[in-house]
Amino acid sequence: MTTNPSRSTVTIIGLRYGQDARITKKCGDIVNLKFVDADQSETVLPASDAVFVLTRFIEHRWTNAAHRYFPRNRVHLHAGGISSLVRRIRALSEEEMRV
Repeated sequence: MTTNPSRSTVTIIGLRYGQDARITKKCGDIVNLKFVDADQSETVLPASDAVFVLTRFIEHRWTNAAHRYFPRNRVHLHAGGISSLVRRIRALSEEEMRV
């Protein structure tokens, strides 16, 4: 996937297998997406405009890493499902377009 520099880049941490395709299908047209596997040993995060941490099934070290790498206003904790995550990503994209 090539990234469009005019769109925001959003990183998502903690998706389960196959969910990245669902998110890409529903949000790939409005933001550049990066996915981090929460099972990897190192808590290294890519450069992004915003990060969503899916808090249900991951270790707290990922939340701590997100707050270390990004300002707090760019870290979004998400305990909901895929549909609500899609709504949040779309809303964030619309907010950034207005600014």
